[in-house]
Amino acid sequence: MKSLVQSWTFWFGALQVLLGAVGYVSALMDQQTAFTLVATGLGTIGFRLKTSQPIGSVLPQE
Repeated sequence: MKSLVQSWTFWFGALQVLLGAVGYVSALMDQQTAFTLVATGLGTIGFRLKTSQPIGSVLPQE
């Protein structure tokens, strides 16, 4: 199994959190947008931690 930091999903979530934080601190985003971006980023990371297996395909195999 790969580690968390080798996961594209983790880095996508981390980028969301970072952009939300920077947007809030620099006032480039309103508070609600920045909070939503941080919350979805943390959710993305949380789901990645919960998932222990990679996706094999998009549709079920018969």
